[in-house]
Amino acid sequence: MSNRPLNVGLIGGGGGAFIVQPHQRAINFDGTRRVVAAALHPDPATATREAAAWPYPIKGYESYDAMIADQAGKPVGERLDYALIVTPNFVHFDPAMKCIKAGIPVFCEKPLTVTLEESDKLVQAVKEHKVPFAVSHTYLGHWTTRLARHIVRSGLIGEVRWVDSYYLQGWLADKAEDSNNMQAEWRVDPKRAGASCCGGDIGTHALMQLRYITGLEVTRVRGQLETFVGGRQLDDHFTTYCQLSNGGKAMVRASQICIGHKNDLRIEVNGTRGTLYWEQEQPERLVIMLPNQPDRAYWRGAVSANDGFLGDLPEDLMAEPNIPAGHPEAFHDGLRSPASRLRGRCPCIQRREAVLQRRQQICQCRRRPHRDRLRRSGCSQPSEDMAWVDVLTDANTDESSLIPPRGAPPKCPAFLAPCVQFAVLRGFHRRGDKRVLPERTLGFLCRGGDREWIAGEDLRSGKDSTPIGVLTPLQELVDRTASR
Repeated sequence: MSNRPLNVGLIGGGGGAFIVQPHQRAINFDGTRRVVAAALHPDPATATREAAAWPYPIKGYESYDAMIADQAGKPVGERLDYALIVTPNFVHFDPAMKCIKAGIPVFCEKPLTVTLEESDKLVQAVKEHKVPFAVSHTYLGHWTTRLARHIVRSGLIGEVRWVDSYYLQGWLADKAEDSNNMQAEWRVDPKRAGASCCGGDIGTHALMQLRYITGLEVTRVRGQLETFVGGRQLDDHFTTYCQLSNGGKAMVRASQICIGHKNDLRIEVNGTRGTLYWEQEQPERLVIMLPNQPDRAYWRGAVSANDGFLGDLPEDLMAEPNIPAGHPEAFHDGLRSPASRLRGRCPCIQRREAVLQRRQQICQCRRRPHRDRLRRSGCSQPSEDMAWVDVLTDANTDESSLIPPRGAPPKCPAFLAPCVQFAVLRGFHRRGDKRVLPERTLGFLCRGGDREWIAGEDLRSGKDSTPIGVLTPLQELVDRTASR
């Protein structure tokens, strides 16, 4: 296999965008990838001007249409190996679909799209065109998150009883969207963000931590989306109370009006034998609390197997840290996206040559969650799951149009653990062939294995939530396109 760096094309990222900066820094960490082309802004003049002023030489395009058309005609090795989409939510679908049809693999910021209909179209296109596709969930990339997953799923803290997973911020405590804050402006605009700000933006991270670490599904839910800042169109506070697939309970919550909180993502898992907690703002540390024993703090790079609590640890987990403990890797390291980490040790997705010729695996993956999720029986496979937010708008109907339950949600295989699709559902009734919920209903659209289900509750009833919805086949998101 060639050791050349993978060619990456940016879609979005100009005009002071935030998320492109950690992405492009992660790309440049180890020399396995390089940004070579970009369509940075919807305004052609701004796009070319910002490309010319980029910190290192790249080929600038006036639009992503121009970039995709130009790159699709280049030979393998010279064209893009994948496109990185870092635009606001409402500009995910169109460039993603055009890349797929052009045969260019995609790494897309979450959420995948702003509607389920668009997401399903991308799923079908990926299946038809056999193009690798991945969605970014940054915090699953921390080594300590993977250690937490091993501890909980190995039963070391017993059966999971209660999980509190939350993400608190304070940057929207006032009306920042009226102060020329670009990040705030689009996040609170339903046309650009979808129908949820706080839940869709950061509540998804809290949910994904819960699902990835515990491997459990949300089967019933009740909750509330609230807007504390007057005149704001979307929620800035988000609270859900969940029942889990093992009978345990959980709180998944998020807020962007908690003054003093920066990026306070935390998960605490309470089991029958102990408690585990992890904090994003101290990502190198994982704490275990056991009855009548001192708390145990595990630090990345300083963990030993068979220490009296931990048993044997997975070989790949122990091989992961590559700098001594006490030197934080943190956020940028978690964002090392699918394509090149530890070349020669952890192939994860397949590069363009493999898609076209069906024989070579893509070069190495630096993004841990993708590598970990896709490993089956000791070998890596293309992505079989994506996670995204879908928000359905309000609809007026009566309760008689509720779709009755049709069985319990299926258990999601361990390797598909992060495949839930998080949904804030408001307005779910029958309208032709479409499925929607009654007004003021909150729920999750959950997908696992080959099934999907809706879990929700009418907030007017005040009763315990019960599963509602229909079970339908879930299309495989990405075909396996290369031999092992």
